[in-house]
Amino acid sequence: MIKQGRRVKAGTHWLSTHKSLPLCQETVPSAFLPRIAEVLHCLAEAEKAKPSPPGQSALINIKGKAGAGFSYKWLGKDEMGKRVAIVGVRIDDQHHLSVELGGAPAAYFHQDGRVYQMEVPPELRAAFSEILSRTPGKFIGAEALQPSSGVLDQEAFKQCNCVCGLDESGRGTISGPLVVGAVLITPDSKLPVVYDSKQLDRAARQNLFSEIEQSGIAFVYSVVDAETIDRIGITGANALAFDLAAEACEKKAGKQADLLLIDGGKLPLKTARKIQFVTKGESVSRAIAAASIVATAIHERLMLDLHKRYPQWGFDRNLGYGQAGHLAALEEHGICPEHRKSFNPIKKMVEQDLARQREAGQMEIAGL
Repeated sequence: MIKQGRRVKAGTHWLSTHKSLPLCQETVPSAFLPRIAEVLHCLAEAEKAKPSPPGQSALINIKGKAGAGFSYKWLGKDEMGKRVAIVGVRIDDQHHLSVELGGAPAAYFHQDGRVYQMEVPPELRAAFSEILSRTPGKFIGAEALQPSSGVLDQEAFKQCNCVCGLDESGRGTISGPLVVGAVLITPDSKLPVVYDSKQLDRAARQNLFSEIEQSGIAFVYSVVDAETIDRIGITGANALAFDLAAEACEKKAGKQADLLLIDGGKLPLKTARKIQFVTKGESVSRAIAAASIVATAIHERLMLDLHKRYPQWGFDRNLGYGQAGHLAALEEHGICPEHRKSFNPIKKMVEQDLARQREAGQMEIAGL
């Protein structure tokens, strides 16, 4: 599958990958398993904190006697155009550990030229799939559109009967509302094939939203307007929208979620439900990917409605984001009631206007 990547560089050392060496038929010695699991956790944590560019090595903490090791990565495509990779860490001169990504992640432990294949611990499978999706694609060029793998949902269903995926749209805009989509699924749910909403154009997103509507899957969306965002801040608004959407989705489905899968970093939610925050969650959770479609499709519709009320700012094109045309419209027309006054450059414009008003008031008092 991988034509290149037979040798990788870790620091100043060139290492042979499992692609160039025969695999041992026996299982890895049991005495090595705790240390292998520890290093895999360290590698996953390091890559999640900061994905390393392919072909470049980084010194990472691997604990134990070695203390530190050099990571390595190779990124490419298979014959179907799907992204694949090898990511690993050199422990010392005789030992290194790698993981092949692209389907179900598989680990390979190298000891003195012997290569043992083993499973990646269940709790790390989603993390390694996430590493692959977060690695910059510029190193391999354009990729074929890939649907969400759903590996995170599959792992969750081993312990849960019902999960709720949530994602937002409009967090980074400078005008308009924040929208959160929530989709509740069980192992028997019949979701259509779903993708990260950012990979789709507007027409494709709206078509997929219609398929989700027709699927019978329980979904809802919550909306927090610009005024509330300015009053409680974007973090508070984001948490509020997630809480509202999760509660409403459970009510609509008539069942409680055992786990909330939320795309992005940790937020201060008030719900008592168990929560897992997932970076780039759309690629590994079909529930999150479906929620991203719901949130983005609704956000687009709301911004198109706002465009009818405030056509000068081009909300039908920029959807509230601070694009060049939007910024030019601000210079020409100022702001409208839907602009977020706590966000720059709106905040700066409001402050400058207040400063001019204060200065004019002072001049009037002074009789100037």
